[in-house]
Amino acid sequence: QRGTITAELVYTGIALLVFCQKRMKPKVPPLQGDPRNRWKDRVFAMNNQTTVPLKKMVETMKLTSLTPEINIDRKKLVTPQINRPALQLTGYFAHFDAERIQIIGYVEYTYLEHLDREQKLPVYEKLLSYKIPCLVYTSRTVPDDDMMMLARKYNIPIFATDRSTSAFMAEVIRWLHVQLAPMISIHGVLVDVYGEGVLI
Repeated sequence: QRGTITAELVYTGIALLVFCQKRMKPKVPPLQGDPRNRWKDRVFAMNNQTTVPLKKMVETMKLTSLTPEINIDRKKLVTPQINRPALQLTGYFAHFDAERIQIIGYVEYTYLEHLDREQKLPVYEKLLSYKIPCLVYTSRTVPDDDMMMLARKYNIPIFATDRSTSAFMAEVIRWLHVQLAPMISIHGVLVDVYGEGVLI
């Protein structure tokens, strides 16, 4: 009989734990808008309270700041996705996601080198006016004077790394996915019932 009572108490404790987990799950607001975007909307709804400081990413990735006068203490990253603004550098900004880290790789750098100053300035101005979190130059490339001038104007930090574009992208995406992963905290109590541990 004692074994039966103990088993029932254990099952009761498990049932209570499952019940508490269900009650403490983050509430996801009703999905709205285009049904094709429902998966994206639901993921964003679960992650919209999670951010990571830009400064933490810079320190972890060992990036070199080219604009040390710009304060990044309050800047936050809200998405693990990144963007190489190839289309934006040609002037196409439809569907541009300004919340992502923007990476200028060797291909984008050489493309800009072939443009006249009159062609680059409007593109720089529009890109930086979106208030992107930052620009990162990879593969030992550096921004030109016009990019630096406009970055200071719009308060957009610029960083550089010697790593190749593909290596840096893989590393920062992996790191951001870990940092921005959904989290939930559950409070439990472990009690002793006739010598058996029960988590409630």
